[in-house]
Amino acid sequence: MQFAKDSFYILLRDRLAVVNPQRTIEVAGETRPAVIVAENECAGNTARLTGTYLLEWHQGERAELGGPWSMQCGITFRTAGTAALDGLDRGRALAELQAELVSILEPAYTEKRDYRGATPKDLGTRIFWSTPLFGEIAATGAVLSCGATTRVYFFPEVAQ
Repeated sequence: MQFAKDSFYILLRDRLAVVNPQRTIEVAGETRPAVIVAENECAGNTARLTGTYLLEWHQGERAELGGPWSMQCGITFRTAGTAALDGLDRGRALAELQAELVSILEPAYTEKRDYRGATPKDLGTRIFWSTPLFGEIAATGAVLSCGATTRVYFFPEVAQ
């Protein structure tokens, strides 16, 4: 399952860098595209992030014997708008985040790779995912947030 999660994350990160190179985040002194995985970050460090896509994985399952496995991925994002407009553009900023997410999720497949070494290793299969389902928009003070879910499908490796 980890290879599928890593492949999905790396693809979204790399696609975001192309779609909007200005959407970045600084983590541990390093600037990178604003896609992070909750389970890979220090607890509590993701609560206040804005303009960032936060991926959260849920338990994997297999629908039928011999069929693909799947995991649901929740993707949340938040914005307070821009300081230049005192946050009055937060609705537009949230819509931009939604549009970017739709853009980086297409096409809905990628090669599954092992990213443990210095050079990614192609594992010979692909992962693919469903169309994102967006949830309700929530307002907490000056911050708007929204989330989407997608189901990621993959075949696990037999031996590694």
